[in-house]
Amino acid sequence: MGDLTRVSFVRRSKWSEWFLDTWWNQTSFIQFGSTKSGDNAALKHLIDHLSAEEMQAHVRIAKMQCLFNSYSWVLTWKSGWPIN
Repeated sequence: MGDLTRVSFVRRSKWSEWFLDTWWNQTSFIQFGSTKSGDNAALKHLIDHLSAEEMQAHVRIAKMQCLFNSYSWVLTWKSGWPIN
């Protein structure tokens, strides 16, 4: 997973409140004396430790970086559909 925290959409629910509270309170990922905040590492750790049922019910990760931001998508050999 890349930079997960750049664009995030959260539907309000009891589960999302738990998820955001848990993510926010993972203070062990704070790197004092560093320019890194640790939020991506904390999010990756949290997502990696969700059950398969929770992932399926609550988490979606867009495969295309341009889906929610201003990057345009251009068909290239790298971005194109796999050839079977």
